[in-house]
Amino acid sequence: MLIFISEFLTSGAWDGQVSDSLFDEGRAMLLAFVEDAARIRGVRVVTTWDQRLGQFPLPDVDVRVINSPQKEATMFRHLARKSDTVFVIVPETDNLLLERYDSVHKVNGQWAGAARLSIERCTDKLLTARTLVDAGVPTIPTIRLDLVPDDCQFPLVVKPRDGAGAVETCIVGTHDELRDLSLTQSAESYIAQPWIEGTAVSAFCVATGNQPHLFPVAGQQIETDHRMKYVGGHMPLDVDVQQLVEDGLHAIGAQVGHFGIDIIIPAHGQAPRIVEINPRLTTSYLGYRQITRDNMAERILFPERFGSSIELNGRSVQFDSRGITSPPTASTETLQ
Repeated sequence: MLIFISEFLTSGAWDGQVSDSLFDEGRAMLLAFVEDAARIRGVRVVTTWDQRLGQFPLPDVDVRVINSPQKEATMFRHLARKSDTVFVIVPETDNLLLERYDSVHKVNGQWAGAARLSIERCTDKLLTARTLVDAGVPTIPTIRLDLVPDDCQFPLVVKPRDGAGAVETCIVGTHDELRDLSLTQSAESYIAQPWIEGTAVSAFCVATGNQPHLFPVAGQQIETDHRMKYVGGHMPLDVDVQQLVEDGLHAIGAQVGHFGIDIIIPAHGQAPRIVEINPRLTTSYLGYRQITRDNMAERILFPERFGSSIELNGRSVQFDSRGITSPPTASTETLQ
C-alpha cells in the first residue's frame, strides 16, 4: 500500500510569509508521522519536500523535492491519484484544508481524514460555535468582532475566524484597544470571545462512526503577552471530557476522521467547554507517540485494527512545537 503524506508548509506549496511557530509545528508533525507510518507492515510512504529546506531529514523515504508551488500542485495531484491513501497535514487557515480535500477528490484519490461538512463547520470558528450552541454543547460565547457590543466585559480574546496555532490571537483589555484592533483588521473575519480563567487542555480523537477512539487528555502551554502563542503541552492528564468530546463530534457530524478538540476547564467549578475543534492532525501527536504502545500513525490511518481503548506505556512527557520531549514540569495553565 502506498500512502502519500503531505504537510503543506514544508511541501513546497507555500511561497508566502508564515509564522515560525506554525512552520515548526508542521515540520515536526510531518517527520513524526512519516517515521511512524513507514513502520506499518505493508506500507510504503511518499512525501514532498521544499528544496529550500535542504536534505530531507529521514532515511529510506520516497521524497519528491519541490522547487515551486506550481510544481507542488502538479505533484500533489499526481501522487494523490497514484496513492492508495492520502494523508494531509495542513492548517485550516485561508481554506487550505478544504482546498486540499477538494484537490484529492477531483482526482478520485482516497482521503484519510474528516468529511467535507465537518471541515467546513470547523474551519469557521464562528460557525463552529453556533453549531455547538444549537446542539446544546457547552462552548464559549462567540461573536463577530464588528458586532461586539459597547457594554461588553473585558478582557476579550480576539482571533481569526479561520486561524490555527493561536496565530494572530490576542487579548484585548479596553475599549480603546478593541477600537484600534477593529480599525486595523477586517472585523468580519475575526471573532471575539470572553476570557475564561481556567486550565487549557486538548483531546485528540479518531472518529469511526461507532465508538470514537479518545486519546489521553493533554495540558496546553500557551504564552500570553498581549498576543497568545502555543508553545507545547504535557500529557497525560487525569481529566474526564469524553462525553463533551463525543457531543461535540456528534454536533459537527463527525463520522470519520481525526480531530483535535481544544477545551477550557473554568477555574471556578463550571463545566468544561469546547473552545474549538480542529479537523486535522494536531501538535499533540508529538506527545502521544511517546506515551502509547501502539503505532499512532497506524491507529489514525487504520482505526479498524484497534479497539477504542488506548494502551499507554506508563510514561508522561512534555513537548514543544518542534517535537522536543522531556519529563513534564508541574504547572497549571490558566489560559483560554
